[in-house]
Amino acid sequence: MTSSTDSRAVQLASVNIAALVLASTITALRCFVRIRLLKAFGTDDWLMVAAAVCFLPCCVISGQC
Repeated sequence: MTSSTDSRAVQLASVNIAALVLASTITALRCFVRIRLLKAFGTDDWLMVAAAVCFLPCCVISGQC
């Protein structure tokens, strides 16, 4: 019999992967627009990149529990 913890692990991994892909895509597109098109990469952009980098280990750690 599968416990409720095992069934939630798949859901947690799915949500983590979806959130990571979405956040990475949005961050990459924003960086592309700010660097290539607007040529204005500011402090808010650096903070967004830093937040995305910090989000990656959070997804990895929560997926291993």
